[in-house]
Amino acid sequence: MKVLLVEDHVVIRQVFADAIGLMPGYEVVGGASTLKAAQEIYQRTKPDIVVLDINLNGWSGLEFLEFLREQQSPTQALIFSGVTDRNVLERALSLGAHGIVEKTDTLPELTAALAAVANGRTYLSPTVAKVLGRKTIRPDVVDLTPREKEVLMHIAKGLGVADIAVKLSISSLAVEEHRRSLINKTGLISQAELVKLGVRLGLIQGG
Repeated sequence: MKVLLVEDHVVIRQVFADAIGLMPGYEVVGGASTLKAAQEIYQRTKPDIVVLDINLNGWSGLEFLEFLREQQSPTQALIFSGVTDRNVLERALSLGAHGIVEKTDTLPELTAALAAVANGRTYLSPTVAKVLGRKTIRPDVVDLTPREKEVLMHIAKGLGVADIAVKLSISSLAVEEHRRSLINKTGLISQAELVKLGVRLGLIQGG
């Protein structure tokens, strides 16, 4: 998945890029802080997903959503913004945004939203859902296969790849593939995040 970051704070863009770089199958193909730069990078790279701020330096990310609509682009748009104005957020959704995460939300919330959008799902974080007066839309229970759930359960229990392979009578390579699939589907990267998901799905007992 090719990802374009449209954010006028360079440090935030770098944090995003580092987090996304840990997600197997995702590649940040560029970062932009102006509409012109975003359009140029888009035309050159044809990203699958754009992570987009709304309040940018002298312009609005809504303009880029309008540009994507004009292009009849298949690119998925994920809003990550400090804007909490209901009308603006509703406008973003009407222009084709596939997910919205507020900047007070956590980085894992962003990566989970990215994975959801990449898999064709809509994602509204709890903060955004409250502003919009809607039900939270999050892939807390994603479409995991039975084998992925087994791998997740053992990861959450702290087992390593080799031990999981023995437990499930599969190869270590197969375990790695299932782990990569878990990350891509959920956006959860760290052991702690996967443990929380395992608890939430009832695969292990919470401490």
